[in-house]
Amino acid sequence: MKKIIGYVRESTQWQVVNGYNLGEQKRKIEEYCKYKYEADCYELEIREERGASARNLKRPHIQSIIELIKTKSIDILIIHNLDRLTRSVKDLAYLIELLEEYQIELVSITENIDTTTPSGRTFILMIGVISQWEEDSISWRTKRGMSEALERGYYCKSKVPLGYIRDPQDKHYLIIDEEKARYIRYIFETVASGKKTANEIYQDFKKEKTLGKRWWKEDIYRILKNRAYTGDVELYGKVYEGVIPAIITKDLQIAALERVKLCSRKKKYQYPFRGILVCSKCGSTLKCDSTHKKIRGKVYRVYQYYFCECCNSRISQKCIEEQVEYKLSHLLDKEHMKEARESFLRYLKRVEKDINSVIDLILKQGRNEILIKKYENLVNEREEIFKKVEKQSEGNTPLIDTENLKDLIYKYIKYIRVDLIKKSINVEYKKRNK
Repeated sequence: MKKIIGYVRESTQWQVVNGYNLGEQKRKIEEYCKYKYEADCYELEIREERGASARNLKRPHIQSIIELIKTKSIDILIIHNLDRLTRSVKDLAYLIELLEEYQIELVSITENIDTTTPSGRTFILMIGVISQWEEDSISWRTKRGMSEALERGYYCKSKVPLGYIRDPQDKHYLIIDEEKARYIRYIFETVASGKKTANEIYQDFKKEKTLGKRWWKEDIYRILKNRAYTGDVELYGKVYEGVIPAIITKDLQIAALERVKLCSRKKKYQYPFRGILVCSKCGSTLKCDSTHKKIRGKVYRVYQYYFCECCNSRISQKCIEEQVEYKLSHLLDKEHMKEARESFLRYLKRVEKDINSVIDLILKQGRNEILIKKYENLVNEREEIFKKVEKQSEGNTPLIDTENLKDLIYKYIKYIRVDLIKKSINVEYKKRNK
């Protein structure tokens, strides 16, 4: 019994009106099978693709059919006409080659094509060229029409940005919706001034259900990046200025985006003391930042620090880290020091295991620069562990690594007062149950 797959597709309302609707395609495939094959000699399954473009093969049912072809689970693939399958010559050639490789027949009812002959394969590729030309022509005319409309000052995009509505007297133009526009101004002004981050605004809007809508984190960032709020519209990589009325100035948008960029840059590095450092002079919470020293465009050294906006003073993270580690070493009891030592020993065993694995690879594969470099790095890492353990045993330094430092800070420390002039700290510990 022959296994037949029928593939039908519609992407636009125009196709429904002009006889390309799914029902009509299915009916013709069923009628063709009844006429061509005996009733008990075939099994027909029809796969439907709704609202899908034939510009590429990124369609669920096409992908599933390709898998069936590769496993030789079908004998015949039937389509109403060729452009239901694809409008890309490249994809069409790929599908024809795939069908030939697995000896599966392709039937196009409208074109009446036989892919088993050279002339049939040539003809099908010619039709594919015409289909792609038609698709490209439609796309080009659409882009040109939208570009000309924007140059005349018409807003031709289907989706209207939040804060605007279409002009009731002329739908080609947008006007500002003041009720929603005030929230747009609030987002830009609040982020630009540094009063709140984009994430904090998102949390507020989500909690209060602002404007009666469900907010996502990406919504705030999308608003901040949208040129439309300055009156400009971007289309196909080109910017059309002054198409719609501006809700904010371009300078305000630049300031807000710079603030967002600054916040994202801070996240690249760890700041374990964020939020718990207090200026001993004015009582303000210290903020964090970093700077780089570059050589030929490459980062040579990163300097992380905390600063007070009121006193205009700073202190390096390394300076705080050294003092906190020293103070924590005197606070931690013997039991914790034992746990920390065991943690280091586990870490050492893992490094030793990695070293042995690299040695085995070198013995199997021969001398390899990448493996040699990996081996050297692991040996150096092991030496550093030995040094830390020896220093701790002598009582010279606490057995605290960067991985557990943050956990220890939030477990034991309430806040830290920082003297930015003397570069010293005073730690306030959390109350612990005895």
